[in-house]
Amino acid sequence: MELFETFSRQLQGLGMVKREGSMVDATFVDVPRHRNSRAENAAIKAVEIPDEWMKDDAKTVRKVNQKDTEAQ
Repeated sequence: MELFETFSRQLQGLGMVKREGSMVDATFVDVPRHRNSRAENAAIKAVEIPDEWMKDDAKTVRKVNQKDTEAQ
């Protein structure tokens, strides 16, 4: 117990706040990986947005928002 009290005093001396009962979630979650086709890669390298990404539907809009169209 003395060790924890000493540690708490050192933290307080450094201006740090110790909170008891805090839980932090550090879970790793796999996310879907989107792959570009060869034609899409060629258009991106030519600094263009591929034609198939220009559709006006919700799925395509989400896809374009998640893609880095300025990457080279």
